[in-house]
Amino acid sequence: MPPYLGMHLTVFSFLLSSIFVKMSNISSCVVSARRYALAAASSSSRRQTVAFGADTLMVASPSSSASTRISRSTSSVTNNVLLAQSRRNFCSTSTKLRMSIADTPLGNGPGADLLDGLDVYTVPASEDGHPITVYGINSDQNQIEEDKSTKRRAILMLHGRTWSSVPVYHLLGGPRHAAQNKPGRESRSLMEALYDAGMQPYAMDFRGFGGTPPDASGWVEPNRCVADVEAVLQFVSEHHPTSDASSAGNNDLPALMGWSQGALVAQLVGQKAPDLMSQLVLYGSIYDPLVRYPRSPLYVENPDRRNETQVKNEYDGAIEDFTVEGSIPPEPARLFAEAALLSDPIKAHWNHLYQFNNCD
Repeated sequence: MPPYLGMHLTVFSFLLSSIFVKMSNISSCVVSARRYALAAASSSSRRQTVAFGADTLMVASPSSSASTRISRSTSSVTNNVLLAQSRRNFCSTSTKLRMSIADTPLGNGPGADLLDGLDVYTVPASEDGHPITVYGINSDQNQIEEDKSTKRRAILMLHGRTWSSVPVYHLLGGPRHAAQNKPGRESRSLMEALYDAGMQPYAMDFRGFGGTPPDASGWVEPNRCVADVEAVLQFVSEHHPTSDASSAGNNDLPALMGWSQGALVAQLVGQKAPDLMSQLVLYGSIYDPLVRYPRSPLYVENPDRRNETQVKNEYDGAIEDFTVEGSIPPEPARLFAEAALLSDPIKAHWNHLYQFNNCD
């Protein structure tokens, strides 16, 4: 046998054995649980639990003694979750351990103070049930019932590459900050501003940011963010139904806004699932048709980021966006940096950025 032929056969045998090993690993990651419950906890904000079972979707609020039950036949969110459970192809450690916002920097300590005035929800991702943390303002069911006459339009906001939605969209917000009435510490909360303008704002954190724990991969991937946003848009539609069923239409769906790199995620969602939103807002998008992200080599196995040294975020990185002199007073910029480091002390790692090449 020629030497080169023997070498090729050896390589081919190694590749076959690798494929069988990977297939067995994938099979071991399939989650077969039919029931699970995910809880969002915060000591300084109203907390709600969204529990998905085989028959009902239950939204329980500590401020109410009764639970609101919605039958599966009237809850498309529950149906979507149950369908996804039978199609899971990704194993989420955080889901198996029933992690929630309580296991993140925003769940306890000084970071929890940033949630003042926010309603906190946990929405299971459609792919693997991973707990996605969502924030609202005056968004509990009783408040929505009272505000039906105002016909508030819902909007979901996505953060950028580095920082959670909490410091980005709710800086210095909440009644406790307002009660302090200190010069230079006025509310910079976009969520409060939108609510005062007659809208119903929501925001979410991608995996590994702010109140959403990282998943087993340790990465943040665009396509997985897209799938998570779809699940949250469905949750917002169910949680914030139209005030007039007879006028149901595209305008009654939530709007979607993405900022900076989050605008790329929003753009992909708009291309993939336009039927889930009424309007798409790309704010400060970094989209450039001339930029193409390189693909990862097919023959390089993705590293396990859980064993890598964590990289801390830094103060200078938190204020680098304020590059235009006079765009924001120095004091709010400093307060943003402090809040950003509380919500995201460890840098989240993005991977497979080539998926953004699908933006069109």
